[in-house]
Amino acid sequence: MSWESASEQLYLMGAGRIEYRPLLDYWLKMASATFGCIGIASMLAGMRPHRFEGWVRLLGPFHVFLGVVLAVAATKNQLRPDVHPTFVADISFCFLTALLIMIPLGVNYFRCVREGGVADSRD
Repeated sequence: MSWESASEQLYLMGAGRIEYRPLLDYWLKMASATFGCIGIASMLAGMRPHRFEGWVRLLGPFHVFLGVVLAVAATKNQLRPDVHPTFVADISFCFLTALLIMIPLGVNYFRCVREGGVADSRD
């Protein structure tokens, strides 16, 4: 993605105009690639949860951690939904995703413990 396109997207999300800086361009590409890879891995885990069982178990805590980091950053930076409209959706997505992953795993774990068996997500 070109700097012009990326900075325009950031502007539309409330960041203001950002002049080109090589290191910022590098960081933007690094962050985009990292989250793109995490998104692809998450999609694969969702499509084949038994094959990626270990990854699925990490996704819940990962999303909780990310949601906390984003919530703290939004608070410290005094972001407001009327000026920065996307941060509420980002934080909500993290916590909702964590719940949707962790609740079934927790239910399965406690069911197996109650039955005296070993908790296995394939049940």
